[in-house]
Amino acid sequence: MFKSARCCLMLAALCLSCPPAPLAAPGTASPVSPSVQSPSKAVSDGAVTAPAADLHHAGDTDTPQDYQTARSWFEQAASQGYASAQFRLGQLHEQGLGGPQDYQAAREWYAKAASQGHPAAQYSLGVLYANGLGGPQDYQTASAWFEKAASQNLDLAQYSLGILYAKGRGVPQNYQLAKAWWEKAASQGYAAAQFNLGILYAKGRGVPQDLTAARHWYELAAGQGDVMAQNSLGMLCVKGRGGPQDIAAARAWWEKAASQGYAPAQNNLGTMYAMGQGVPQSFETAIYWWEKAAAQNDARAQRSLGTVYARGIGVPQDIETARALLDKACAGGLDNACTAARELPAR
Repeated sequence: MFKSARCCLMLAALCLSCPPAPLAAPGTASPVSPSVQSPSKAVSDGAVTAPAADLHHAGDTDTPQDYQTARSWFEQAASQGYASAQFRLGQLHEQGLGGPQDYQAAREWYAKAASQGHPAAQYSLGVLYANGLGGPQDYQTASAWFEKAASQNLDLAQYSLGILYAKGRGVPQNYQLAKAWWEKAASQGYAAAQFNLGILYAKGRGVPQDLTAARHWYELAAGQGDVMAQNSLGMLCVKGRGGPQDIAAARAWWEKAASQGYAPAQNNLGTMYAMGQGVPQSFETAIYWWEKAAAQNDARAQRSLGTVYARGIGVPQDIETARALLDKACAGGLDNACTAARELPAR
C-alpha cells in the first residue's frame, strides 16, 4: 500500500483522519465470468458440456445449484480444451466449491485457459502468482499475466497491473505507468482505479499535485460507493481543497462511508459533532460514532474517547476507561495518546 497518508485537522485533542490508499494486490477470488454458451445446445455428444455445468454452477428454477455436478461437467469440457470450462474449473478449485480447495490445481487450469488467451483466466492466474497461492510468490510472472489480460481491456487486470507499477513489484516502480493503467480501468468505471488516481493527484506521485483533479476522481469513485473515496472526498470538502469548502457535503460523504462501517469516516463524523462543525455540537452523537470506530481499532477514535472519559465530557469521568482506551491508541501508533496515558492520575 501507499504509506499511510494521514491528514489531520487538529482541534484541541481531536483529529480528522484520512485513510491509506488501497494499493494492494486484489483478492484471490476472481469475480470475472466469461460469456456462457446457450444452454439450449445439445450436451449428449460430449462436445458442449460447459453449458450444463454452468446451469449447475449458477442454479436456476429448474436446476438446483450443485457445485459437485458442475465440477464434473466442467472437467469433461476442460479436458476437451474449452477455455471457458478450464477457467471455471480453476475457479471451483480456487474457491473449494464442489470439492477440496486446491490452489495448485487452480493454477494448472487457469494456465491452460490463459494460454488460449482467456483474459479472466490470465488475470486469475496472475492473482495466484501475486499472492503465492498454489506455488511460490512471483510478482514478475504475475505482472506478465496481468499485462496480457489488461491488453484485452480487462479492468481488474489493468487496475492490478497499476498496483504492481506503483509498488515496484515484479516491475520497476513507475507511477506514470501505474497512472496509465488506472486511467484505462477508470475509463471503464472501475471505482478502485478512480480512487487511486485521486491519490496520485492528491500526493503528486507521477503527476504534478492537483487537488482539483484529485477531487474529480474521488467524486467518481465515491459516487459508486467506494468508502475510502467518500472519506477522502469529505476531507477535501471540509478543508476547501480542490474546490470550495462545503461542510454539508463533507458530512454527507462521511455519513455514506460511516453507514458502510468505514471506521475513519465514523471517527471524522464524531469529530465533526464534537466540534459543532456544520452541525449542532453534540458529544452524545460524537461518542456514538467514536465508539463504532474504536470498536474497529481506529486509534484516533480510541484517543478521542479516552480524552472525553479522562475529562468527563459527555460521559461520567472514568479514568480507568480512559486509560484503557489511550493505551489502545498508543499501541496503535499515536504518540500523543501514549503521552496522555502517562499523564493520567496513578491507579
